[in-house]
Amino acid sequence: LMPRLKGVQFKGNVLVERAVPGVREDGPHTSLERIYLASSGLSWSELCDLMAHFPNIQEVYISGSDLQITKTPDTILRHLTTLDIQNSNITDWSVLSDISTLPKLQTLILSNNSITSIQISPNHLPHLESLSLDHNSISDWVSVAELRKLPGLSTLRMRHNPLITGPALDMRLLLIAMLPRVKKLNGTPISDSERLQADIFYLKYFGGEFLKCGDCSEFQGLHPRFAGLVQEYG
Repeated sequence: LMPRLKGVQFKGNVLVERAVPGVREDGPHTSLERIYLASSGLSWSELCDLMAHFPNIQEVYISGSDLQITKTPDTILRHLTTLDIQNSNITDWSVLSDISTLPKLQTLILSNNSITSIQISPNHLPHLESLSLDHNSISDWVSVAELRKLPGLSTLRMRHNPLITGPALDMRLLLIAMLPRVKKLNGTPISDSERLQADIFYLKYFGGEFLKCGDCSEFQGLHPRFAGLVQEYG
């Protein structure tokens, strides 16, 4: 059925029979690359069962499905580059460990969840380039520092998280300074002049902590650039 079909959308349709209409059980469908299953009611294991029919799927949009992420079979989602699981009642970053080894995942959308902290293990999401964390509950700079463990991360969305109580611009500048490899933040490219402004603001914001405990391993681990910036800017 429709052997050249590249994308299909079932947004807002609960799949009572836990199958996509028109998909036969007689073999893989190699042409399909994108599938939209927002608010479909599928669990993660059911999604994996369904994706077994689409070995070349590259983009999965399954937001609003109250997912409970479990182990992903090694033969499933091997070509996945984009995963949208926003608004899925995810509260704990650790549940993502079961998707962390997807070999080609480049874009992960986690907005509108309730994630409070981030802990990234070695080799976690090694090829991730774009991460969306808008409207979560991340409130500590340790979580921000964890994002430096993602070597390819160049695009980040992180609005509406309670990191600071000040203006949104202040949080933007601090994120830029703490994540020097990120090139686009909250949809806006970072210019050289803004990066300079961010470094100076960063020194002022955390300067008091540096004077108190600049030699502490905890501070150095959280702010590895800080001492170098002090020497550069005085």
